[in-house]
Amino acid sequence: MYKILKHRYTHVAIGLNENDFYSFCFKGFSKEKKRSKIPQNWRDNYAYCYIDVDKQQYNLIKQEIYLILENERDYRYSIIEFIGAFLKIPIRINNHYFCSYFVADVLKNAGYSLQKNQIYICQIL
Repeated sequence: MYKILKHRYTHVAIGLNENDFYSFCFKGFSKEKKRSKIPQNWRDNYAYCYIDVDKQQYNLIKQEIYLILENERDYRYSIIEFIGAFLKIPIRINNHYFCSYFVADVLKNAGYSLQKNQIYICQIL
């Protein structure tokens, strides 16, 4: 994806703790683990970012992720939404996501406001 988009970061996931992250990839909804070792050729394109959420927001995020986990077969990866986002054409399909739409929707549904120029605390690896 990096070679196609020429963007520094091409994937995003949301975590409930330091080790477990959730996202959508080509195979669908995925549970990912924090990598203890980052391959050398990925190091310039890999970061963990942290945001502050209150307890209510955290619980809403957790609830939505667990709801998707329980109904995983009802959700799909959306290459159409991805292409639309790449072309700056918003396309939304129920229960279909790609990684950044998923994370943005989970945060938005929890009442967290993502600002385009907001600075997030990132740990560049």
